[in-house]
Amino acid sequence: LLNTLREKQTDVFWRALPDVDSLSIQRGLDLFFSAEDRDGDRLFASMKGWGRGISYETIEADVHEWMNRHRHAGGSLSLDDYAYLLYALEALQLHCHRITDTSTTLTDQNALAERFFAVAGGRFTGKRPTISRVRIPPGDADSCSFRRHPTIPGSDGHAPDTTLTWFEMGETPVTFAEFQALDPAGSGSKAAKPRFPATEVSWWEAWLFARWVGGDLPTEAQWEVACRAGTTTTWWCGDTEAEIQRFEWYKRSRKNQPWPVGECRGDRHPWQLQDMTGLVFQWCKDWYGDYPAGAQSNPGGPSHGSVRVLRGGSFRSDASGARSAYRGRLEPRRRYAFIGFRVCFPRALSSTFDP
Repeated sequence: LLNTLREKQTDVFWRALPDVDSLSIQRGLDLFFSAEDRDGDRLFASMKGWGRGISYETIEADVHEWMNRHRHAGGSLSLDDYAYLLYALEALQLHCHRITDTSTTLTDQNALAERFFAVAGGRFTGKRPTISRVRIPPGDADSCSFRRHPTIPGSDGHAPDTTLTWFEMGETPVTFAEFQALDPAGSGSKAAKPRFPATEVSWWEAWLFARWVGGDLPTEAQWEVACRAGTTTTWWCGDTEAEIQRFEWYKRSRKNQPWPVGECRGDRHPWQLQDMTGLVFQWCKDWYGDYPAGAQSNPGGPSHGSVRVLRGGSFRSDASGARSAYRGRLEPRRRYAFIGFRVCFPRALSSTFDP
């Protein structure tokens, strides 16, 4: 019946898949990865159903066994598919711990990811690159805070005061050379431009890379506080377009062409980050949604949605897209030549809210 629904009534298939009580984790994964329009959220919803009454540890072991069996049978998974598996396991760990009133720590999540990549080791054989990091905020402060200031009425929305535990941010967007270490077979001609930002990368691929190198995608709050670097102006480097025209990133972005990361060092971002604006839009971890009311601490955005947040503007957008408060959005499976990402290394778990 499920096979028939998968072929003829996809929406019904996805609604029914989590509710088949007799479906084992491994048989469920076989069905899931044979279906179109799969993603990590659908896998999480399905695994919650298949795993009713089963401990998280048993579910993770079943997933690892399925991965080994699938690989030994000659099956192949895309980077997106691997991301769906890891994403669903991390979400399921949080879900199961909530039910048992057990806290999940950042250490727990990172240990889970390490186990996952160890099992998938035959797929990820490249040497993990060392990501150059910048501490946010600089110095030894334990936290930083900011208030988002809408700069064009109706464009950015109102957001409350936001406090973040200190974290580290990748100094530059991830490059093709760095991303190639994760996916040597998929880089193709892009390897000829090793210092250019890695683009045409889905949100899932970007997130998987971030987890592979021991980090995460930045939340949009982390991205914005890093971009602003203590400023309250429209752009981190000025309040009007006339003021920012002297900056190298602005001049280069007007040429409608990307450039190698780190070539605008003369712009002197206050916290020494490179190419925060104007080169490529950057994926953020959050689903896009209205900001919640009230002061926020380590916000992680809505708990669900249909599009993910993009920040930073690109060489194909006008200067307004590079404003510190500007919020872009896109379906996470999409890939474009003007979208890249950078890695964040948090020190605390972010918290989501129901939109």
